Amino acid sequence: MPRFTDAFRVAEESGQTMAEYGVVLALVTLAVLAALTMLGANVSSALTGVANLLP
Repeated sequence: MPRFTDAFRVAEESGQTMAEYGVVLALVTLAVLAALTMLGANVSSALTGVANLLP
């Protein structure tokens, strides 16, 4: 006799996994863009200062 939980099992989970990776990638991309937006001017001025110190 089949179990009650067998009716709710997903036969193929690779599509679900790819969707989860896509969501994680989108969240990481948004976090990187937000960090670059907030820190962009500071990083630019720091690199300019370093470039001016080089001979």
